[in-house]
Amino acid sequence: MNKKLIVGLVVLAGVVLYLNPFSSNDDGSIEVSTIKMERKDAKVSLSSLLNTLKNYEELIPIYEEVLVSAEEDLRLAQNKYELGSATNI
Repeated sequence: MNKKLIVGLVVLAGVVLYLNPFSSNDDGSIEVSTIKMERKDAKVSLSSLLNTLKNYEELIPIYEEVLVSAEEDLRLAQNKYELGSATNI
């Protein structure tokens, strides 16, 4: 299952859970204004989550490059240490 599908399912599940607790009238009907308000809130939440996802989609490749660089630095430092050329400053 790819990342976008998983996030989509989580977001969808959150919206469904968020929309369930509607208030109802004495006859059990749901007020239209409450539904509209809940729908608007859910759209705002979804928009915020999508923006967060886009930010992480941009940050993950950067952090992956930083990780590769740090692993290379570690490998070089270990090689220097093993060769006895590490310096104490």
